[in-house]
Amino acid sequence: MSVSGFTLTPRQLKGPLPRDFTVSFDLVAARDYTWGARAMTVRLSKGIANSGADSFFTVRFRPGFGGRDGEAVIEGTFRGAPDYLERTQYAKVPGFSNDQQNNRIAVTIRKQGEMVEILAGKVSIGRYEKAIPGALLFDAVSFESQGTQPSPNDQMFISNVKIVKGS
Repeated sequence: MSVSGFTLTPRQLKGPLPRDFTVSFDLVAARDYTWGARAMTVRLSKGIANSGADSFFTVRFRPGFGGRDGEAVIEGTFRGAPDYLERTQYAKVPGFSNDQQNNRIAVTIRKQGEMVEILAGKVSIGRYEKAIPGALLFDAVSFESQGTQPSPNDQMFISNVKIVKGS
């Protein structure tokens, strides 16, 4: 699917995600994607979004430019559990730039207990031992394209979305 300026929410999710799970998907940015344009955010959440009572974990991806690495911004808010992933984390995303015809990365987000690890291909771009409360069960997954008004080059594509129990 192509995403440009809106939110996609899979509706086939039956019940909450298990305690331990892996979410994976392929993300492609078009050639000459404008640096600083829209980013792609994957959001795992519990509760009604933006209600002030929801808990969530997000990873936002933006391609680099001219062959430079892309970036990921990792954030979480867990109501009633202030000791988890309290500040924004930043990571380089190797091989995710705007210089190829299709700039593709395979993203994996793996949660096991309180630990979460994010991979771009086979490269770990972030591992946080106390990231998400172990008892929290997410009940929604969404993908959102956000940022400045896109040019014709500013397209991202998502495919092969998988959610697997365990790690």
